[in-house]
Amino acid sequence: MSRNRLALILVILLGSISFWLVLNNSNSTLKKNLRNFALEDTTHITRIFLADKNNKTINLEKVRPGLWKLNTRFFARTDAVNLLLQTMKTMEVRSPVPKATREYVLMALASGAVKVEAYEGDKLVKLLYVGSETQDLMGTYMLLADPKTQQNAANPYDIYIPGFDGYLTPRFFTNESEWRDRTLFKYLPPEIKSIRVEFPPKPGSGFQINNLPGTKFEVISLSEGVPLKDIDTMAVMQYVSYFQNIQYEAIEKLSNEFKDSVIHSLPICKMGVTDLMGNVNELEIFYKNPGKNAIDAQGNPAKYDPDRIFALANHKQDFVTIQYFVFGKILQPVAYFRAKDIVKR
Repeated sequence: MSRNRLALILVILLGSISFWLVLNNSNSTLKKNLRNFALEDTTHITRIFLADKNNKTINLEKVRPGLWKLNTRFFARTDAVNLLLQTMKTMEVRSPVPKATREYVLMALASGAVKVEAYEGDKLVKLLYVGSETQDLMGTYMLLADPKTQQNAANPYDIYIPGFDGYLTPRFFTNESEWRDRTLFKYLPPEIKSIRVEFPPKPGSGFQINNLPGTKFEVISLSEGVPLKDIDTMAVMQYVSYFQNIQYEAIEKLSNEFKDSVIHSLPICKMGVTDLMGNVNELEIFYKNPGKNAIDAQGNPAKYDPDRIFALANHKQDFVTIQYFVFGKILQPVAYFRAKDIVKR
């Protein structure tokens, strides 16, 4: 065999091996991409967009680490955003969907899935569809799409988080009110200029706390119009510190007629916090009707809900439920701040 012929055979052989290696590597990469549902690094994600088949959309935009804006108007719940990011980072393929049920799952995804887009800046880096739970309730049907072409993959997968018992659908919700940050008051004491609290049914109990230079406070009785001469400084400082994190329980979905009837009744309390920039954050608090068979502390049928009350908040835009457990500590009368008598021994 001539040297030229031998060289030609070697070239053809090496070329075939190279082609096989490239093809095999491409197929492996393709298969990997079709199964790569998770985000490798969530720290670079700046926006997440969710959309369901009922035209409900959630747009989460990162303001800074730990702070996200919701639909450009509200702040988002930090815990919900963190859970979503953690889910998208740790979820894995449990198994492909069997051929016998593939068409059914694809139809279900087409009619009821939540579309999820994750961005790094303006670049779409992950696009997937989140469907319902698997039959054993331990996985979630999902379908990937190519972020560049937005073309759907052919096969859906059963997705889970190792070590977590349950399915992931509830973490990709599209209810705006549930995504909203529930904080009503979030002030460090030095950020507060004043706190004003009125009790319309008991005018003599109202007060205003003013933050004075030198980390000092004064408490003014609204009925008397003058500062208290002797105040319990520790009680005042503790009270002001409560406003670092006061949250509502839920936004009430009630008829406008019912809301109007509550709003036009006499409030239990009117409360407002003014910050150092002069911004005022106000809310009004109202009694809530008791539930069936509710009883008061004395064991009698309750006239009002013993655990929850209504509030009109966020510039009167939101009608929410709040808990006495959370709000009870700031529903104090002016007498709470009067210096206690010192017992001599």
